Amino acid sequence: MPQPLLLDIPVSCRAPFAQPKQLRFNAPSCSSSASVSPPRSTKQAAAAATVMSANYTTPTTLSEVRDYVLTESNAAAPSPHTLLLNVHHSNLKQTRLAELRFDRNSPVAAVKQRLYLHTGTQPSAMQLFLCDPAANIKRKLLADQLSLAEVGAVSGDSLLIVDHDPFSVSAHGALEDLSLAPKYEMSDAVYDAKPNTYRRFKQQMRNKHPQWSMTTELRKKQPQLACDYAQESPPIRVDDRVQVSPGGKRGSVKFVGTQLTDLPEGWWIGIVYDEPVGKNDGVVKGVRYFDAQPNFGALVRPSCVEVGHFPPLDDFSDREHGSEDEI
Repeated sequence: MPQPLLLDIPVSCRAPFAQPKQLRFNAPSCSSSASVSPPRSTKQAAAAATVMSANYTTPTTLSEVRDYVLTESNAAAPSPHTLLLNVHHSNLKQTRLAELRFDRNSPVAAVKQRLYLHTGTQPSAMQLFLCDPAANIKRKLLADQLSLAEVGAVSGDSLLIVDHDPFSVSAHGALEDLSLAPKYEMSDAVYDAKPNTYRRFKQQMRNKHPQWSMTTELRKKQPQLACDYAQESPPIRVDDRVQVSPGGKRGSVKFVGTQLTDLPEGWWIGIVYDEPVGKNDGVVKGVRYFDAQPNFGALVRPSCVEVGHFPPLDDFSDREHGSEDEI
């Protein structure tokens, strides 16, 4: 059985008072008596742990804690070949691309091609400037074959794009001010004259069924349980003791019916609960179906009702209340 190698690695600098974590590396099994060297990554981690442990001092004041949290983590240090550059665009006054990552060896031509994907400005219409963090122009990038390192770019600098294409997608500020972008508009008269519109369809359905809505229409297309929409009455009778899910709520049946006014099609069971966990007093959308105290009544789908010997509960218990199949 290979034995794990344990290393004590200090925690990330953003968890100042956490306990050190242990990294486990399973050493490969070896039949010889020679010692087994840990993987190279283990040695590197051990070396890093030694350096970090030697430089670590537990913060004791608020100022030291702040400095400790804000200090960059060695584990997240960027590659020496990576540059973090901000990007500004002459047509985008309110937008800035912050800290895009570039390889310092990337030629200017490749940088322009990538910026085209971000801004929509064609490389042929793009004039590119390298600026320092204070937005002062350091250099105009004319030679496409030079790399970012050769033109003197460092992390924190900015690239300024000047778009000379009058037909650019970003011209005239349309990408930032949507009111400037042309939109297709249709008058009510033209819309009403079209034969196949939602407005016309809705009016036709309302002429047939005044209470029609798209919600009820979509509900008809949802999977339906046979017991809720069967032709024959469900095996539930008035005065049956039942338990309703979800929540295991108990009560007595006081109504069984279908084709109720302004309610979705199918069968509904009127329940008077033993506790005030219902939704009404037996009146739903202005129609009384049974008598109950306020918040003791509910109309429930048969699929949510279980008939059996369910005596009243003595006290309340944690239960989930309500579902789309209860009104």
